[in-house]
Amino acid sequence: MTRSRFPALVAAIAAAGALIGLAAYRFGARPDPATSKANRDRLINSSQRVLATIAMSPLADAPDPAAIRAVLARAELAGPIAPERLGALLDEAADFLWRRFVENDPKSYSRWRMAKGDLRESRQDMLAYGDVADDYRFLGGGELPRDADLAGVFEFLFVRGLAAPDGASRPVALASEPRGLIVQPKVLTPEESGWETPRGTLGIEHWRGPVVATARRWWRPVRTEQDLLTRDGRAESATVGVIMELADGARRPFLIFYVWDPNDDRWRLCALAMTNYFPEKMTILEY
Repeated sequence: MTRSRFPALVAAIAAAGALIGLAAYRFGARPDPATSKANRDRLINSSQRVLATIAMSPLADAPDPAAIRAVLARAELAGPIAPERLGALLDEAADFLWRRFVENDPKSYSRWRMAKGDLRESRQDMLAYGDVADDYRFLGGGELPRDADLAGVFEFLFVRGLAAPDGASRPVALASEPRGLIVQPKVLTPEESGWETPRGTLGIEHWRGPVVATARRWWRPVRTEQDLLTRDGRAESATVGVIMELADGARRPFLIFYVWDPNDDRWRLCALAMTNYFPEKMTILEY
C-alpha cells in the first residue's frame, strides 16, 4: 500500500504525542525527540536483521490455545515469579494470542472477555477517540453514524484491521525459541508504576527499540493496576513478550501486560503494545 493505513497513529508517533508519552511512562525510557527518522530507521532495520534469525512456529499449526501454551513454556524468565502464577500467566497469554490472532472471531472474543469479568469500555470513551471514525472509514466502513452500534464497530475493526492487503498487520507466526519469548515480572508501587521493559538475551534495544504503539482497548479489567495500587499500595505485574512474524515477512515484538488480581486469584489483561517497527506500518489493533 502506498499510504499509511492509520495516519492519526503515525502523526501521534511522529509528534511524540500520546502514544510515545505512554511509552515513556510505561517503559521508563523517554524517547529522544532529536532522534532523526534516518537514525530511527537504522535502528529498526538493525533489529529486523536480528529478529530474522529467531526460529518461528506458524500460527496455522496451532489448533487451540494449548498449542501456543506449549510454545510459551520455552520463554525466558527475567525475574522471580511463583511457579503456579507463572503457569497461570502463560495460560492467559496463550488463550489471548490464540483468540485474537488465530481464531480472530470478534463475537467469540467478546464472549471470552465477558466470561472473564472484563468490562466493555463505554461508548463515550471509545467514540471520544477521533481515530475510531477515521479507521472505520479507511477500512471500508464509510462514515461512522452518530448512532452506530459500538459492538458492531468493534467487530468490523477487529477483523478488518488484520486484513490489510500487504499483510503488515496480520501475525502468522510466533517465536519458538527462548530468545524470542520472555516473561518479565515486576512489583508495581506508586513510585515505580510503569510496566517493566523486557530485556533478556535479546536486550532492550530489540524488545523496545525507538518506537512503541499501543493497541486500542475495547475491554478493561474489572480491577486495573492503578485500582490495585490505590487500594493496596502495590501490585504484582508481568510483561509477556513475544516476537511475531507478520504476513509481509517482517518481525515485530508484541508485549502483553498483566496484573495479578488478588480478589479473584487470577491475572488481568491490562494492555497490549507493539514495538520496534516502522510507524508508517504500525496498525492499530483492537483488543
